[in-house]
Amino acid sequence: MARKKSVRKRRAVVDPCPSHPSWSMARYRTFVRSAMRRAWLKWPPRFEALKLARRPSQTANKKQKWEFQCAICKQWHMGKSVSVDHITPWGKIWELSLAEAWSRLLVGIHQLQVLCKDCHDHKTAEEDSA
Repeated sequence: MARKKSVRKRRAVVDPCPSHPSWSMARYRTFVRSAMRRAWLKWPPRFEALKLARRPSQTANKKQKWEFQCAICKQWHMGKSVSVDHITPWGKIWELSLAEAWSRLLVGIHQLQVLCKDCHDHKTAEEDSA
């Protein structure tokens, strides 16, 4: 007996993207934000900020090559527990033009700082509540 092919019904896109109507605006925004974050992870001043905040590890763990100093609490942390943060908040990118969002994201070394997870979370919470 021949098997019936299932017909997939297309859902109407709720809030279509003007550039690509088969995508919703939410999908478009997710795509753009993800591309911006990938670019940020490869931004050379980000690596320079980490390089300036590091020293050879002072711990007994021989596998840990570097440790990084937090710009706020001045304590030394492993690489996994620090992040490079914008001194001036990047902001809500959907309230900006795309060019302005890029210029706020990809800034020079003098506008970046290395923060431990706790200080970064605290700073972010303060920025969000303001």
